[in-house]
Amino acid sequence: MKLAGYFSLPSVRHYLIVDTEKRVIINHRRGEEGQIGVRIFRDGSLTLDPPGLAVEVQDIFVGP
Repeated sequence: MKLAGYFSLPSVRHYLIVDTEKRVIINHRRGEEGQIGVRIFRDGSLTLDPPGLAVEVQDIFVGP
């Protein structure tokens, strides 16, 4: 499983899956204590901290 492989690296904090057909972003993220959480975005602001990056979900997808 790719997810487990990526998170086996201590430096990986976020793993994003962008579904362009469903217009959804799935954010797997490592917390401060090492736990992995999942957030699903269809709209609003996606914040990746670290590194301190914020982007509007609607800006990820082109078109209506």
